[in-house]
Amino acid sequence: TPTPKPTETTEPEAPEATPTPIPTPAASYTPGYVVDFEDGNYSFVKVKETNGDSAEVELSVVDFGGSKALKVVAPDTSKVPYVAIDVSSLAGDALESVRSIEMDIGISHASGKFYAVSGLCYYYVGEKNEERKDATWSVYLEAKNPKRAVFKLGQNDSFKMGAKNIIMITKNTDLASDPNTGEGAASEFYIDNIVLKDADGKEIALN
Repeated sequence: TPTPKPTETTEPEAPEATPTPIPTPAASYTPGYVVDFEDGNYSFVKVKETNGDSAEVELSVVDFGGSKALKVVAPDTSKVPYVAIDVSSLAGDALESVRSIEMDIGISHASGKFYAVSGLCYYYVGEKNEERKDATWSVYLEAKNPKRAVFKLGQNDSFKMGAKNIIMITKNTDLASDPNTGEGAASEFYIDNIVLKDADGKEIALN
């Protein structure tokens, strides 16, 4: 009697590994309508160091949150950094249509810890560059760092051609500089994805 051949068994195929999902950016912006600092240019940003409480500020473009951003460093925790953004240059002929300015503001600290930070946004509007400072920004939650800040002009305020109008971002409260923390250094903050919008909420093409 012939010996039966052993039954051939087939090894089950291993399931294909599930690819790791690639994070989707929180928001996408139309090229030509956003300042994303990817080109390294921040020539339209200046630092005001003439106020009595002005901090010395270092500006640079670095990697932050997966893209390039403007980094603002003011080591002296007793002083206020004043960072001026030239809206007139950015908007060009569309300047007087600007009704709001949006940007991402992020925070980091040399220790790697997260500290809540907040500040103000000053506007300089009209032909006489009248100062307004009703707008605030804050980053209070690590899960929302960076955070989208929206600054809206007052109903009776507007930027004017030829007046060299600007907005100025400051950092006024920084829990890392609390003497009880013992960190001895202020948090750094970052600005990215600046967008100008008109009264209908539409993005304005940049100059």
